[in-house]
Amino acid sequence: MTKQWFYLMSLVLFITVSSFFLPRFLTYLLDHDTQNKAVLSVSKSLTLSAYFHHQRRNAIVGSAVWLKNSVALLDESPQLTIEIADYYLKEKKRVKAIFWYQQAIKYGLDNARHTLASLYYQQQNYQQAKAVLTPILSVKANDSIESSLVLLIHIALLEGDIVEATHFTAELSQLNQHHDLLDELNKYQVFTQDKLEHNIATHKHLSDVDFPASEIKACETSLQFYATNLHDLRYITGLIKQVKLRPLSKYICFTPARYIPLPTLGCSHDKDEAITCNEAVWHSYKNQIDTRYIGVMVPNGGAKVHNGILYLDNKDTVAVFAHELAHLLGFIDEYSLPKNHSRCLKPQDKTFAHNIAVLPKVYHGDKQEIRNKVLMQLPWRAFIKSETPILTKQDNAWLLGTPKAFQGEVGVFKSDTCQKASSDLTNNIQAYKPLTKRTSLNYFELKFPALYQRLLEKETRKFLMPSFHRNIEKALNRAH
Repeated sequence: MTKQWFYLMSLVLFITVSSFFLPRFLTYLLDHDTQNKAVLSVSKSLTLSAYFHHQRRNAIVGSAVWLKNSVALLDESPQLTIEIADYYLKEKKRVKAIFWYQQAIKYGLDNARHTLASLYYQQQNYQQAKAVLTPILSVKANDSIESSLVLLIHIALLEGDIVEATHFTAELSQLNQHHDLLDELNKYQVFTQDKLEHNIATHKHLSDVDFPASEIKACETSLQFYATNLHDLRYITGLIKQVKLRPLSKYICFTPARYIPLPTLGCSHDKDEAITCNEAVWHSYKNQIDTRYIGVMVPNGGAKVHNGILYLDNKDTVAVFAHELAHLLGFIDEYSLPKNHSRCLKPQDKTFAHNIAVLPKVYHGDKQEIRNKVLMQLPWRAFIKSETPILTKQDNAWLLGTPKAFQGEVGVFKSDTCQKASSDLTNNIQAYKPLTKRTSLNYFELKFPALYQRLLEKETRKFLMPSFHRNIEKALNRAH
């Protein structure tokens, strides 16, 4: 007779003698992690909670056995819902994590609310996040009320709800007047001071100003950036710090970024389209802006410069930012512009950019006279050596362009700028650039050439984009 059989027979005898003590006895054995099959079988048939605890302890976390036995214990130990949810969150299984945090809240576990709201926030389900957080605010002793207020402020700013943002900020200030978020709200000028019940403007991390206001007004190419939420305000602030390490940054004066509600901008583009917003809205802000240019960061869309407004989205890199800044300073793309772009429809009447000239391909007449005439249309003419050719004989005509043998020199080289232009008017015109190599005006990641820096230094003001006031004027004219 085996020991296991003997043990089982003893257990049966014990049952017949005193069934009252059996659950306690079995629980004792289970709590000490017995592996006796008879004990486990009887305990399972009696649905002892100790059995389910035993199975959980001895199962691989996340396995079907672990989950099944955890669920069996929920009425007795509802906190296990959070344990299950935390496991799925750690494994990046967010759908399952959300489900189990929801179950935790149904069991009355309010400590699951902030984590669930954060997951909703990451999914941009802001209304659900707010609904989950609201009950926390009524329990003043709740440990997560401060972090919940922070999240609610973020959501209010994303939605452009200044009234809610102000209300939650005032509550946060009462709870913790030294919270870092209060410094940020002031730094980015989210509120005017009279909107808050408590003065939160005296904290120590507020001065990120690069230039005094008097210097900003005197700066020819000053830029004021706006963003629609705290994440983007932080991001553009970081991009500004990064772009200051690049050569062309010395020609731009930056002011600290400011907040603007996204609904105020009236943007109408899709995610994969160039950013397009209602520029008439800046008429209401113009008296608060001392800069020549405005920058706007929105959650999505294609970066561009439109007259005096530079647009970025929050996935653009510092390379993209620097490229767009170059446009403000008077450099045009060296990759192909859209078909029928106004710059590519006819030869230029006068110079319009530091790095591009749009001219006829073929000329007739005296070579020197043609050279002199062409040079007058090139902003970089002073850097072309007298011995560097810009014309090549072709039958009875002269073809514009520096030969390959001189590709290491400053000359007149074909650019892709007007490559898409195709009509009877454009067949005999071509965009030209001073360097044969590709630059950051072709690909964002490439360098901004030393020659372009010298051109900018020589004539900083000549090709600047107009002030953002031009955008307002055009937008208001269209509206009428």
